[in-house]
Amino acid sequence: MSQFRFRLGKVLEWYEERCALEEGRLLNQLEQFRAIRADIEEIECAVANAAREVAEMRSPTAMELLALARYSHRATQDLTHLRGDLEKLQTVVRKQTEVLQQHRRQVRLLERLRDRRFSEHNYNVNRELEELAADAFRSASFRNQRNQCT
Repeated sequence: MSQFRFRLGKVLEWYEERCALEEGRLLNQLEQFRAIRADIEEIECAVANAAREVAEMRSPTAMELLALARYSHRATQDLTHLRGDLEKLQTVVRKQTEVLQQHRRQVRLLERLRDRRFSEHNYNVNRELEELAADAFRSASFRNQRNQCT
């Protein structure tokens, strides 16, 4: 009776490490995604607040209106840039998710193979034990018969 040894254990460990790395990469990308969305929301709120402040003034000066227009224009450029970054990052996140899923499939495949090999090993060990028990029983039976004959 030998101990169970999964020959692909190191490969499984390597796949699990690789999976963890890819998951970390995905989490970093998702954090960047959330940060960009937060920046977009912040800029949109700031522009809305500035426009509301100017609208609530009784008689805004031309300089104040010009400053609001410039601020709105710059904010629009920033929003366009951030939305472009968000779209690119969304594509990267989608691809990274696919990579992570592929690595998880590989890990699950090796885990199922390991479990199957372990089950086969246990079956073989049990069969061997049953054969040993049967041999011991036959031997004891043969001795008893031999002792009764003499």
